Amino acid sequence: MKKKKRPHLKWALLVTGVAALALGGTALAYQAAHLPEEAYAAKTRITGLFDETPALEGSFTTFEALDEATQEWAQARLLQPLTLTSERGSLPVTLTALGVNPGFDTVDQELKEFMSTASAFEKIRTFLFGQSFEVPLSIDQTVFDRTLAETGFEQANKNASFMWDGKAVTIQPGQIGYAIQKEELLTFLQSSFTEASLPESFTLTLLADEPEVTDAELVALLPTAEELATKVVTLQDEFGNTWDLAMKDHLDWVLPADPWTLDEAAFVSYAESTLVPEVEEDPTGAVITQNEDGSITFEGSARFGKELDKLGLLDLVLEKLMPESEGAPIALPINKVMPAVTVPDALKEKGITDLVGLGYSDFGGSPSGRIHNIQTGIAQYNGILIEQGAEFSFMGQMSPVDAEHGFLPELVIKGDETIPEYGGGLCQISSTMFRAALYTGLPITSRRNHSYAVSYYARPYGYGLDATVYDPAPDLKFVNDTPAALLVQAYTDGNSAFYVFYGTNDQRTVTMEGPYAYDYRSIPDSVITYTDKLEPGVQELKEHGHTGFTVAWYRIVTYPTGSTSTYAATVSGVKEQIHSVYEARPAKYWEGQAGATGADAESATPSN
Repeated sequence: MKKKKRPHLKWALLVTGVAALALGGTALAYQAAHLPEEAYAAKTRITGLFDETPALEGSFTTFEALDEATQEWAQARLLQPLTLTSERGSLPVTLTALGVNPGFDTVDQELKEFMSTASAFEKIRTFLFGQSFEVPLSIDQTVFDRTLAETGFEQANKNASFMWDGKAVTIQPGQIGYAIQKEELLTFLQSSFTEASLPESFTLTLLADEPEVTDAELVALLPTAEELATKVVTLQDEFGNTWDLAMKDHLDWVLPADPWTLDEAAFVSYAESTLVPEVEEDPTGAVITQNEDGSITFEGSARFGKELDKLGLLDLVLEKLMPESEGAPIALPINKVMPAVTVPDALKEKGITDLVGLGYSDFGGSPSGRIHNIQTGIAQYNGILIEQGAEFSFMGQMSPVDAEHGFLPELVIKGDETIPEYGGGLCQISSTMFRAALYTGLPITSRRNHSYAVSYYARPYGYGLDATVYDPAPDLKFVNDTPAALLVQAYTDGNSAFYVFYGTNDQRTVTMEGPYAYDYRSIPDSVITYTDKLEPGVQELKEHGHTGFTVAWYRIVTYPTGSTSTYAATVSGVKEQIHSVYEARPAKYWEGQAGATGADAESATPSN
């Protein structure tokens, strides 16, 4: 049979002659470097392709034809069926479905630009020795993983777990997991893409993943799970907000240990979704300036950030679930996140560098006179310094409470009466400062609660954190036992009053528990005062009645090791009771009566 003459033969003969002369002459070398495109295309190969197709070998007269043939072959290979098999079944796929992606872009560009960019040396070398281009192969991991997931061969393992079915505790069986050995498949794809023929199938290796918690382990714990299903743990923040953690809804947290524990990851997930959005806050900074006259001004008001100690809370919950534990709420463990506070050098020399404490109260609903007195009074504390070691007296700082110093008559509790006097409402700011001292962890040396419960002082923490004052007594007093002086920022914002203490934060911690109200006493019979200023038989309320009760709070101040406070040795870690007894008070009315000689009737609502 007559052999077909290949179109590039004449060029091969010419360059063979050139080679025989070992390219000794410049003219011959020039000619070899300026052959037509087909001379070089015929000697160019794509690594791994066409090895078993000799009819195509050297048959390309242009790089474009080579490029097109290569891509046509590759696209056919990408769509060729491949069956993945495993002990859990089989599934037909293609290389495209497995994310195989030949990188033609680089090779395509080099082929198209060879004639214009290759040097004379590169062209001569190509013709004499040929050249090869390797098509890089990549795997789209997203497509690869998605296709394998769709095989259904893989499944996650599943621990055995307890569940409450509405009537009883049941055990949900565990499940073995299976995972595809993906590295083996990736190696197969990389090595087989350029082979003469693609295998029809590939057997996947499946790795078994046994559950960590087995059915048998839970059977032994079933009595414990049944007991836990009856438990409800109450969690409480500093404002008295509560969350009930019913264990019957979370029995899947129960894991075998020694003898059992709760799933840390599941508990943290619960805390992050349920508690964190409600209790965590970012810190807020402040800039403090000292003016030429020595006065202090504040830009902003610093706030601690709040971060829930989730693992610390888990420990508290585990402790609360023990049989001997009491049913009191768990105070959420909150870590303080320090804000940035900018302070002038003169105050830094006194140790004022950090936010150390804050007190807050809400006086919403107050009459205008009471609001005026609160704003007038609290301004007297803004920017004052409390020296290190000093006992601070609230009334010692207050100016005389009279008209000359800007105060208005408002209702105050005096004995068994609620009557107007100058400065009514100042107990709002003394109670706010009391809270600042409490939450800073300062020793309280003098404090008295109001004689009866006033709703203003129940917000936001609940009853029992109020401090009544009157000139000269009772007074609110506390000691600055921190390592430095305290700078006080005092102000109102809307219906809220704030005291902010700046100084040196010595890392003492304060935990508050409460309020615990008990010993309730009914409102006594109403008291009626007769007056001829009302129509006979007509009544007008003079004072509301008040239920009596007792409230206990508990404070635990924990001082750091090496604290310089003289109180640290005796009170650090001790549960300190803050006790408040509120009297039961009768409602008081005016009632009209002809000829009565009682005092003039006037409307009055307790508001101090």
